Amino acid sequence: MNEQSRVVAIEGNTGCGKTEVLHWLSKFPDVITCEEPVETWRHFSGQNLLNLRYTNPKRWSFAFQNLVQLTRLKMYGDNENNNPQTVRFIERSLHSNRYCFLEMAKEMKHFHEIEFTILVEWFKYLENEPRTRLELIVYLRTLPAVALDRIKSRNRFEEQNITIDQLQNIHSKYESWISNGASGFKFVIIDANNDAKTVQEQIMFHLKEHHILK
Repeated sequence: MNEQSRVVAIEGNTGCGKTEVLHWLSKFPDVITCEEPVETWRHFSGQNLLNLRYTNPKRWSFAFQNLVQLTRLKMYGDNENNNPQTVRFIERSLHSNRYCFLEMAKEMKHFHEIEFTILVEWFKYLENEPRTRLELIVYLRTLPAVALDRIKSRNRFEEQNITIDQLQNIHSKYESWISNGASGFKFVIIDANNDAKTVQEQIMFHLKEHHILK
């Protein structure tokens, strides 16, 4: 059996600061960071699938989520090339996508029932792969209003119409997923309403406590 690098998921709402945390973590030795493949979603086969999903979710959510599951799986790395001394930090996981974003899209009727069932069956298959196991989940808990302010500040084209209600919905799904045990993985909750330095200090404390980083 091939040994694997350890995988830690940085989780949280849109605008909670996941990317900034990954940039900070990338400076440490034996660390690989994998941001969400937003550019792939923006430039897939000549289409901006991310924008299509935002502007016409009932038409494009199924296609977008198929691409999301594929690209998220790639973030975990290849079993044959993983180093057990390496820690791989990924921006969101297959599990949060299943229990937060797929559930939200289902509630909003962005999927036909059979489309949702297909995506769930794919997830059930993928979650049994050894490489999709998580050493730890770092949940950046952020108030939806704070997340919205940060989204406005970074000014991504596709996110310009995101509303506080949408962020509240995502927040509620994350809170439910975490409170129900985060799919059985170990997790820590970080108050990400704080400034970047304070957030980093909190994260480092927990990474050391869980023997992820020295």
